[in-house]
Amino acid sequence: MDHLPERDRPAVKPRLRTAWKQTSHQLAVEQLRALADELQRSHPGASSSLREGLEETVTVQRLAITGKLKRTLESTNPCESMIECVRRTSRNVNACITSNNPERLQGTTGWITQVGSLLLAQLSAAEKL
Repeated sequence: MDHLPERDRPAVKPRLRTAWKQTSHQLAVEQLRALADELQRSHPGASSSLREGLEETVTVQRLAITGKLKRTLESTNPCESMIECVRRTSRNVNACITSNNPERLQGTTGWITQVGSLLLAQLSAAEKL
């Protein structure tokens, strides 16, 4: 989207989202390639950028990932959440070390363990397909 002028973004954005919402990898690729073809004349930079990352943007469809894991992988929020968890855990560990109270460490890694292990198991299973 950064390669498009502001005035052209409202027309392109829904087409991108429609392609990314497809459950069929092939259909998503076809829609994105058609959009890239249309952009080639008027916005060659946007077209080449779309073609460059096309396969990566539909990896979730190619692996047939669905549900919660799909929503997680389609967003940057998990990365941001993980960074915040690391910061919070680091503060907790530092507070524990300085207070000589090892019981405070309990529960600091719960979110990472619960969500991370579940999602990684699903991703691993999807890659084997």
